[in-house]
Amino acid sequence: QCQAPRSGEFRGVWDHDGTGWWPGDWDRSCRLLADSGMTAILPNLMWAGLAHYPSRIVAGSDTLRRYGDQAAQCLKAARAHGLQMHVWKVCWNVEQAPDAWVADLRKQGRLLKGASGQALNWLDPAQAANVELELSTLRELASNYAVDGIHLDYIRYPAGLPKGTIKPSAIT
Repeated sequence: QCQAPRSGEFRGVWDHDGTGWWPGDWDRSCRLLADSGMTAILPNLMWAGLAHYPSRIVAGSDTLRRYGDQAAQCLKAARAHGLQMHVWKVCWNVEQAPDAWVADLRKQGRLLKGASGQALNWLDPAQAANVELELSTLRELASNYAVDGIHLDYIRYPAGLPKGTIKPSAIT
């Protein structure tokens, strides 16, 4: 707040809940950010298997059902206050996804396995079907919303995997 951003400078804030600081009132959140010298908001609107906006590919979240389309609402408010909107997407991690969907992935063998052989709540990034799932959600988002960018998070393997499980080329 002590100095104005330079022309073209990126000053962004991540919003973990993907609802702004006052759920249901993106305008208030974006106004505060703009007034504080921020130039962008990065709302967490996507997890592997879950979205805070209507998706034909993955399940809609409780946040979507409670507060409506968070991508559309955030984008409208961001534009009104001169902010960029870069969607924050958590890749591979399915901990937020519906249990039945994760159980189906487990049956299909699409989840990574931990040291004791148990399926983890993490898509195996070396499987083509999982890569296509993640890419299709990104294409859907970019096709339906005029976002300024997409911030990919969790582009890694979880800790503690057995030797030989990690295939770096799968996430390069």
